[in-house]
Amino acid sequence: DDFSAGFRMPDTIFVQPPGKPLCRLVELVQRPAHTLLLLAGEGAQGSELAELNAALQTFAGNSPLFETLFTFATQSNLSANIGRLDRVEADLLGVKAITLLAVRPDGYVGLRSDRNHVRALKRYQTRILEGNGETGFVAGNSTLSGISES
Repeated sequence: DDFSAGFRMPDTIFVQPPGKPLCRLVELVQRPAHTLLLLAGEGAQGSELAELNAALQTFAGNSPLFETLFTFATQSNLSANIGRLDRVEADLLGVKAITLLAVRPDGYVGLRSDRNHVRALKRYQTRILEGNGETGFVAGNSTLSGISES
């Protein structure tokens, strides 16, 4: 099974934020609000990633729920504001193209979306802010773990 909603962020995944040293991914999500992680694997298209990164930066900046967005990619020829994710680490997280994770303040993944990222994020935010955050949907089934859209 891929790493999905309801899983706790592992402390064994390392990333390199832009202009900073290598660190554990879990260190970046230890915040009082939700953190967005945009992860790009080998199948990601650079232009799509850049557009999505910009849209999500704006979304996070205007949201009462999300504190920040970090973007990491296995490709090294991308924008200066995108950090580095090793291919092995991407595989461990099941990231093949572009994956969006919304990590809750308790360190658990509340949303994983592998497509329709902005739509899935808006749906997740609405459910949380309207007080329906106890249940989410995974492949159309009610669950307590969160929301996954693949």
